[in-house]
Amino acid sequence: MKVIFLDIDSVLTTHNTKWADFHPECVKALKKILDNTDAVLVLSSAWRHGFLDRTTEPDRHHLVSSSEAIAELKKWFVRWGLPPERLVDRTPDFITRDPKSKFESGHRGMEIQLWLDKHPETECFVILDDDFDMEPNCHRHVATHEPQGLTLENADQVIALLSS
Repeated sequence: MKVIFLDIDSVLTTHNTKWADFHPECVKALKKILDNTDAVLVLSSAWRHGFLDRTTEPDRHHLVSSSEAIAELKKWFVRWGLPPERLVDRTPDFITRDPKSKFESGHRGMEIQLWLDKHPETECFVILDDDFDMEPNCHRHVATHEPQGLTLENADQVIALLSS
């Protein structure tokens, strides 16, 4: 099984979309990846904890809970012409508490590794993310950047990594 660990902000949503909806050029790049690989998508984004859906009505927002996140994103996939069946799972939480802070934070790379440890059938994977805390799998990370998000160049990198 080939897997793409998918962040949302600065990958499919950008500053230009106010992080409220997918950007058409980013969708085009993801579609290229999905059309050229048989990879499935695992949501590694903070969006797996829930998100504010601002795509329904301009003056009314819908808070999507953690338990609804994948199902709701699949609806977005349908709306954007992406195959919803390719979004199959989400990474677990690996929360650490900074003793100097009242906040807890996850380490994305460790969350991805926890998922990989539970799925030995994974033969190849790529991490699509704008963050850089991907240890121990930095070598499988394709970084996206604002303001463009996921680009066709990134898509070519992902396809090459999944083909190697």
